[in-house]
Amino acid sequence: TGAINLGVNGFAKLDVLDGGQMSTTTTLRLATGAGSESHAVVSGVNSLLTVGTTMTVGESGFATLDVRSRARLTSNS
Repeated sequence: TGAINLGVNGFAKLDVLDGGQMSTTTTLRLATGAGSESHAVVSGVNSLLTVGTTMTVGESGFATLDVRSRARLTSNS
């Protein structure tokens, strides 16, 4: 998949829960716009978020990334 940009000009939330999986072959960017806010949660056994190249948390705004409860975050770079 292509780039994932969350919170470009406002609020965004990403949840990968309970064995869910999400991936991008390129970038994941959280809170890309000035004054924006993004929250990402990866939680639960076998939940997986895979980022292809670059991950930016709080690029120009406020962001949180929470990986918990035996979930995984991986990068292909």
